[in-house]
Amino acid sequence: MAGTGSSHLPFVPTPRETIESHAQVLREIDDRSWLLARVIISRHSSKPSSGPFWDDGEGGFFAISVAPHPPPLTREVSAPCPITPIFYRGAVWGTWRIGLCELRIEGCAGTPEHVTLKALKKGKDETTPWTFKIPRVYYHAQHGNEYYIAYSILPGKSLCEVWPKIDDDAFKERIARQIAQAYGELSKWRGEKICGVDGNDLLELYLGKGKRLEKCCSPQELRDNCEEIGMDCSDLVFAHNNMRPHSFSVDDNGLVGISRWEDSGYVPREWVRTKTLSNVFLYGRSCDTAWSGEQQHEWYEKINRALSELKVGDKAFGEKRPQFDRWNIKKNKELFGPNPSK
Repeated sequence: MAGTGSSHLPFVPTPRETIESHAQVLREIDDRSWLLARVIISRHSSKPSSGPFWDDGEGGFFAISVAPHPPPLTREVSAPCPITPIFYRGAVWGTWRIGLCELRIEGCAGTPEHVTLKALKKGKDETTPWTFKIPRVYYHAQHGNEYYIAYSILPGKSLCEVWPKIDDDAFKERIARQIAQAYGELSKWRGEKICGVDGNDLLELYLGKGKRLEKCCSPQELRDNCEEIGMDCSDLVFAHNNMRPHSFSVDDNGLVGISRWEDSGYVPREWVRTKTLSNVFLYGRSCDTAWSGEQQHEWYEKINRALSELKVGDKAFGEKRPQFDRWNIKKNKELFGPNPSK
């Protein structure tokens, strides 16, 4: 059911057509179809006979197809619209909820997420009984210089929504430990270089030095930077690499599943906790506004404690947060000058 797309999508450093604002990214074609950047989302009362589709959660279905060129005539979106933005990254990039699916548009750099999800599914089926669910991919493709992926919303509710409503501190501790344990399961996959699950580039902006995406993802570039920070590059493990509340779904028993694997790959073991300490709200703007400062601090403390107490064999998740902070300040001065905000 997945759409077409290459197994590795290289970054193309050429000018791309951009849509000036997100008000223009999503447009309405008619009462049952919408133009979202370069794809068409259509709603159906019965199961489509062909092409990628998924449930709308109300007894119907959504389908996705490539928009023709030139695109159809459109109008402003009328309310209520079933396509709901979750968060934005730049003029076109972002994530939308469409029925029981999330559609994300991002740049083409590093191992594509559908490749990672395929490897995780294969690992679960053949070698590794994950204790958590992963999304099912409905569609993936490269359109221009953007990568599109549509995948299932996992059962349960987003931790971003649930955490502020939990009164039981022990249950919060349990969720944090389950997430740490899931990260421990992933770390049993070992790597020979800092890269994506397929051996290709890993997009890790935090560890990159360049202003361009392709300078943030080559294995040698990432290794050089990790060694400069002082991390042990002889102990490389597979990591989700995306510790933010949006990534986790939970129910009354705790963790159900993990989504948002776009940044996943083999990294130094110490990076798992270092990145968590550096920013546990990466692209989590709705959490920033919905959670109080106290709730954010509580999440930060509990997930860090759970990771620090976990051991896989005789290996623990160490961290190099102070060293990373110093390296990051130096990097930003070199890239943007002593006063980058000006």
